[in-house]
Amino acid sequence: MTERRPLVQVNKTVPGTDVAAETAAAMAAASLVFKSINSTYSDLLLQHAEKLFTFADKHRGIYSASIPQVQTYYNSTGYGDELLWAASWLYHATGDQTHLSYVTGENGDAYADWGRPTWFSWDDKRAGTQVHHRGASIPANAKTGCNGFQWLSSTDPNPNVAMGALVGGPFQNDSYIDSRNNSMQGEPSTYNSAVLVGLLSGLVTTSSVATSFT
Repeated sequence: MTERRPLVQVNKTVPGTDVAAETAAAMAAASLVFKSINSTYSDLLLQHAEKLFTFADKHRGIYSASIPQVQTYYNSTGYGDELLWAASWLYHATGDQTHLSYVTGENGDAYADWGRPTWFSWDDKRAGTQVHHRGASIPANAKTGCNGFQWLSSTDPNPNVAMGALVGGPFQNDSYIDSRNNSMQGEPSTYNSAVLVGLLSGLVTTSSVATSFT
């Protein structure tokens, strides 16, 4: 590439909560990757992730509004999802209940759009919460008989996490309808998950770092 590549930045006077929080999430996630390989670098990533998250939350603003020249390319529609995304990864990396409370408390109510997310993308980190899966969508202690349709039609997130379940995913136009009735996109299946298991098994087998359970 031979064209000019001007450098821009977000700061206190030119806020970019979405960019800063997204970077914080990436660093927190990366700290987990390097934790068993290079603990010093892992700790450094986590320190910067915490600082970036604090900055993003304190100095709020949409980066494409602060830097208009980027609107032609990736125009952001908001920063709420990135704040929740960063706090979620920080909780995963640190176990700090403060980050969990940030996601599940008032900020979650304000930004998560519980039960009505669209699809996961660079501009929206609110992942699907209504997996078409009976064991995940019906409370464990519920006595349903043949009357489980109240949970099928509910817009609430699944009460149980379907660990390892891979749903059908978005259409070719990248659209995704997060509804339990949408079995084509929201239903996990063995033929979806089997491919993922095979891929991950191959990565573990050829990895010099990861170890197999067998």
